[in-house]
Amino acid sequence: MVNPAGIHERADPAVRKIEGLSPINRTSAGVSPPELLEIKENGLRFFVDIFHGQKTGFYLNQCDNRKTVAEYATAKNVLDGFSYSGGFGVHALSAGAHSVTSVDSSAACLELFGKNYELNNFLIPGDSTIKGDVFQLLRMFREQNRNFDMVILDPAKFAHGAPGEPQSLHLL
Repeated sequence: MVNPAGIHERADPAVRKIEGLSPINRTSAGVSPPELLEIKENGLRFFVDIFHGQKTGFYLNQCDNRKTVAEYATAKNVLDGFSYSGGFGVHALSAGAHSVTSVDSSAACLELFGKNYELNNFLIPGDSTIKGDVFQLLRMFREQNRNFDMVILDPAKFAHGAPGEPQSLHLL
């Protein structure tokens, strides 16, 4: 039996627009959640931005993948591309990774994953956080012969458009 304190409904505004619907971001029952809701996953703690985060704020379907990353991260130097809120990086550090270099194009995401690192008592060296385009940075790392033992790439969707509309993806 589920007995939530509240239910907050939030739907992707771009998808709702395609479907001819108005955006939704409201508490539809009970108590409204805090700006940053704390959750636990695999024994680790995370803040989730219910109101402003990407899509749902924390991709629960990646729970098993984050756990698997932890199984392989011990004593590794890890690159976490598209780091978003730091779920993969926090799991890697919890398993004893030597370092995690986190990259995201969003300053707000970098700030949120910084809070999640601190929430789990991990320090973030200043040079381990990079705001930028992951694809450009991968090219730069290759040119610099900078290597990592583990690379995590979990990008946002590339294809946009109405359901049933042909999609194309061009990566250089």
